[in-house]
Amino acid sequence: MDELGGIETDERAPPSARSGGAMPFNPVAGYRPLAGNHDELFDATGTVRPHWRTLVSALSALGAAGMRGRFADADRYLRDTGVFYRVYGSSGSSERPWRLSHIPLVIPEEEWQTIEAGLVQRAELCEAVLTDLYGSQRLIADGSLPARIVAANPEFQRPFVNTAPQGGRHIHVYAADLGRGPDGRWWVLGDRTQGPSGLGFALENRLAMRRATPEITRALNVRQLAGFFQELRDGLSRRSRLSPPRVGLLTPGPFNQLYFEHAFLARYLGIALIEGGDLTVRGETAYVRTVAGLKPIDVLYRRLDGSYLDPLELDPGSQIGVPGLVSAIRAQNLALANSGGSGLMEARAMMAFMPALARTVLGEDLLLPNIATWWCGDEVARAEALASAETRVFARAFGQALPGSPGDGFSIGAIAPDGRNMARELETRGSEWTAQEVVQLSSLPVLTENGLDPRPFILRVFLTRGTNGWVVMPGGFCRVSDGTDARAISIQDGALSADVWISSRTPERPISLISSPGDEQVRRAPAILPTRAAENLYWLGRYMERAEQAMRLLRAHLTRALGLAEVDDPLLPELARRLEFFGIEDAEAPDAFSSGVGAILAAARMAASSIRDRLSPDAWQLVNETASWVASTRDDGSRPDLTLAHIENGLRQLAGFAGLAAENMSRLIGWRFMQTGRRLERAIATAGNAAIFAGEKAPEGALDLLLELTDSLMTYRQRYSVSVSRTTVLDLVLLDHNNPRSLAYQTEQARKHIEEFP
Repeated sequence: MDELGGIETDERAPPSARSGGAMPFNPVAGYRPLAGNHDELFDATGTVRPHWRTLVSALSALGAAGMRGRFADADRYLRDTGVFYRVYGSSGSSERPWRLSHIPLVIPEEEWQTIEAGLVQRAELCEAVLTDLYGSQRLIADGSLPARIVAANPEFQRPFVNTAPQGGRHIHVYAADLGRGPDGRWWVLGDRTQGPSGLGFALENRLAMRRATPEITRALNVRQLAGFFQELRDGLSRRSRLSPPRVGLLTPGPFNQLYFEHAFLARYLGIALIEGGDLTVRGETAYVRTVAGLKPIDVLYRRLDGSYLDPLELDPGSQIGVPGLVSAIRAQNLALANSGGSGLMEARAMMAFMPALARTVLGEDLLLPNIATWWCGDEVARAEALASAETRVFARAFGQALPGSPGDGFSIGAIAPDGRNMARELETRGSEWTAQEVVQLSSLPVLTENGLDPRPFILRVFLTRGTNGWVVMPGGFCRVSDGTDARAISIQDGALSADVWISSRTPERPISLISSPGDEQVRRAPAILPTRAAENLYWLGRYMERAEQAMRLLRAHLTRALGLAEVDDPLLPELARRLEFFGIEDAEAPDAFSSGVGAILAAARMAASSIRDRLSPDAWQLVNETASWVASTRDDGSRPDLTLAHIENGLRQLAGFAGLAAENMSRLIGWRFMQTGRRLERAIATAGNAAIFAGEKAPEGALDLLLELTDSLMTYRQRYSVSVSRTTVLDLVLLDHNNPRSLAYQTEQARKHIEEFP
């Protein structure tokens, strides 16, 4: 038998690798699992695991170039869609493009059923514990939980004590972070009960992989995700008492690191994206400030940390919450998914008590064990942790990060990285610390420049409440480390993410989120439009038009400065003064286009980013790409003709956005706000240009320039002779209702839009 990279072929390599002829492509050649750790691709004998063979064979059939080409398609989709994660550093925040690990995590259906059962049990346990701690607190009274575990936890929010959530359930969306140990068993590393993140990114990963490898996902009968999101949406709607249901996703806003996901989920689920400033509470009822006045809302899918919800009763420094929101919850007029204070279960110290709580509350042992945890406020547990300190991770008791993640005072061994003696620290402040075992995580193949390399990973799995109980998303959000250290201590929030494929024995019926059984009522009434969204739509229209006007002025100036047009120089000072009005102080500077026009488009992108749930992917892509491209075109100034070419290209891109808005956007109030902004901005520019270039003392050639700036030169020449007169030019540019560039046309269209405002 041949050997390929130290791994015998035959049944252990893909079928195509055993055929005769030229040496076939073997994607797993040279792959070396991490010593002493479970590997997802290979078993202990170096054999490709059965549930991976179809994928390996399919990649082999693609060939090396074909495989990388497919994965490049997935990257292109994510880039074109504008998927990003906001990162913060000492210099501020920036948007980091999403990095996809192209090899998915493949889990057979039989193994997945075990994970499902364990997580359903754990979700029920978390729900039961939250119900007790915010109710009778029997678990504290009988000693099942130390009072300090609850009272000292910053996520224990006293305003919600003895306040039953509307609908009677605290958790609507639950998630657990899982790791697989060297023995192949899955372990729970952390519970996510507040507002689990990653759902939107998991869905985007799936969309990217399905687009790149559709035949491979079909061959593996990869289970679909749409059914889960249908249950999530329908479950939120069922909690509403309004008709039709009025549901919103509560987000901290566009500067949050997960804002892309919030906007994407709101658009995908068909619910409103709501910021705290969009809401007000009147008479213990929550309302959305809309352009049509206050509209009641009674369900919020919460992606805002609980302490920020209400500055009156929770964190008084919160500027993103809603004063009085807790009173609406207390009056049962508002349902939060998940409830306020549900983040209590995420504390690391709670992990130490989960096995015993399962037996006390459910009368069962945990089906999925969690990582061994000791709360150092207990004398016996503290002594046990210190006895094996060199193999323990010490961290803050009420932190929520995964084992080994940065922060929360993490250290391994008796001496902390900052020099503190952990034994002395635990003796004096033991209740503030936990100890956890160091986990050796399983590894997943990652495609690098050199081929496939093993990388440790953590899997996040999501559950939502369906009609008949918990529904587990058949997939997940897999975070893959950049490094090869297979201990959890090396994972730093995941440098990459991978799709998760649950391979089924039989194909599934296609599921669509567009329709649900029983949702057959035709509705043409517009959805709620918060005043904040209307304002951003208005300014998006203005900024996009302003960018076009600035480009036309800059093109006219550069054309004349280069001597490419038969126009005298006296126009240049007037053009320069008009450009200053648009923030461009030196039209011939190398960065006049990239910085001057770029600043206007950056403002347009900021407005668009705040309403991503209301823009189509194509519209957002045009705004984002145009802004990014213009900002990147700075040159050394030696080739002004290149700047002119850039301007022509930029004008075409802006025309593309205008076409999308004209042909693809529904004629609802949001569209009218954007068009009103565009019309007013064009009217201001046209009036300003006419005042300067059609004045009685305007330089020679100014009338031609005015026609050029208003894109009316061809219309004028078709209607009049080649020579121009002030009267006819002003009539065409200012008064002609049939000219879509005239001032009269702008005011008429703006009036029509404004008349349709609520």
